[in-house]
Amino acid sequence: FFSGKYDIYSVGMIGLRILLPSFQKDPRPGVDERNPSMSSLFANFAEVDFPRLGHNLNKWKDDVLRGRDPTMQAEVQELFAGEHDQLLDVLQEMLMKGPAQRPDAGKALSLLRGETSVKKKGGIGLFGF
Repeated sequence: FFSGKYDIYSVGMIGLRILLPSFQKDPRPGVDERNPSMSSLFANFAEVDFPRLGHNLNKWKDDVLRGRDPTMQAEVQELFAGEHDQLLDVLQEMLMKGPAQRPDAGKALSLLRGETSVKKKGGIGLFGF
């Protein structure tokens, strides 16, 4: 029984969507996320790329840096530059394929509270911590 661990995965996905502007609004010309026949960068990540790479953020980073669009490359390069390693480690745990491998909400929250280097505009840390 994995109560709440499916939600942990969702929170991890939301965290990545917040951290990468190209996941919020697809920068590719002509792509409209509201059109059900189009697939956004975030949908490609969640449904194709991330599962194909074994739900491994570092493998996904390497894949992006080998040749995707330059906007996404710059965002990924900045996120993985070393300053946010603790946050990325927590997100990786939250995004493990199997629910049994993910932290519960209490552990995830405790780990996230330890992250102080990620700041949003206005000086508020990720998720308000």
